[in-house]
Amino acid sequence: MPLTYYLTFCLVAAFQTATPGPSTLNLIDNSVRHGPWRAWLIGSADALAVALMALAALLGLAALLHAHPQVFIGLQLSGAAYLALLGLKYLRAAAPLQPITRPSAGTSGLWWRAFMVGLSNPKAIVFFAALLPQFLPSGGREAPTMITLVALFVAVKLLVSALYACLAPFFARRLQAPGAARWSRRAAGTVLMLFAASILAAAVGA
Repeated sequence: MPLTYYLTFCLVAAFQTATPGPSTLNLIDNSVRHGPWRAWLIGSADALAVALMALAALLGLAALLHAHPQVFIGLQLSGAAYLALLGLKYLRAAAPLQPITRPSAGTSGLWWRAFMVGLSNPKAIVFFAALLPQFLPSGGREAPTMITLVALFVAVKLLVSALYACLAPFFARRLQAPGAARWSRRAAGTVLMLFAASILAAAVGA
């Protein structure tokens, strides 16, 4: 496949991963609270979730979801419920959004939460099923190219995550005031609840 195809794919991946969503909000919160390096390490869970969904699309899970809509709806409802619970947790949080030197949550617990957030929207499987074939060559080299594209997507996501994690602490001072902190947590919770509502609406309307 020509180099321009890979560059185009990386550009599409960068735009997609840079779009704010639940995983981005989770990454920013972890970066401000626990530091960029720890947040990026926790964010690797989201990258793993993305890789698994991409591989699921390659293995034909997208076709299964299309053939059995009830399975897809069940995954959507589960993802919506998880995001709604996470959003409710943000809305109920009263603590200021600021770095702490002795985090109450262990890295493993935060890693698994990031992993679950990454898996919360099964539409990613359909997204990969629609995106990857556009960049596949003919001639029997589809499998190696697909693996390369998935690896590139994960690499781009890790780079974008590192950028978010490094920039988030620079804005931490503005969020340390109690009023600003409460507003930030409420805004994050509201966005998560809206994501959950949109997934729920799509599932009900399917």
